[in-house]
Amino acid sequence: MSKKTYSINIGPGTYTEEEINILKDENYCMRLYFTGLYELGVVSSRIVTERKEIKREDCMNAKTLPNSKNTCAFASFNFKLDDDTNQKVSTCLYISKTSLDTKNLDEFLKQQFENMASSSFGEDQTVESFEVEIADKDGKNLKYDSISGALIDEPGESKSKNLKIFKLLFLSLFILSL
Repeated sequence: MSKKTYSINIGPGTYTEEEINILKDENYCMRLYFTGLYELGVVSSRIVTERKEIKREDCMNAKTLPNSKNTCAFASFNFKLDDDTNQKVSTCLYISKTSLDTKNLDEFLKQQFENMASSSFGEDQTVESFEVEIADKDGKNLKYDSISGALIDEPGESKSKNLKIFKLLFLSLFILSL
C-alpha cells in the first residue's frame, strides 16, 4: 500500500527578525499542526523531532505571524478507517479568519482535507472518511465532513438552538398555565 506524502514549499521572502523568531518557535501554529499530524505518517522526522499530544491550550496560545489574516485553531479529527475502527487525532490548524467568519473553507484547507481523506495510519489502515471539529480562541466553530465535502452543523450550535427552543416551549407552557 502506498503512503501519501505532503510537502510545503516556502519560497523566498523577506521576513523581519520577529517573524523569523516566530517561524522557528516550537509554539508556532504550523509547527504544532505538523506535530499533531505525526500519527498520520505524513510528516518527516526532520520537521517533527519529537512526538507530542496536541491539546486545545497549545493551539489557543500558539504563535502566528503578526500581520497574518489567519488564526490558530484547535482541530479534533475523527478518522474512520477501512477496518471499521476509528482513529482520533488532535492538532492545531492554521486557518483563515475569513473561513471562520463566513463558514466557508478556503482552497488551501479544502486541499489539505482532500489529502487527509486519502491518508493512512501505519501500513495497512487507510482512511475512509473523517470529521473534524475546529474551534478558535474567539469561540468560533466549524465542523467538516469529508464524505459530503462540506461544512455541517457547528458543534455546540444545535445544543444552543435546542436550549433556546426548550426555553421558549417552557415559557409558552408557563404562560398557558396562568
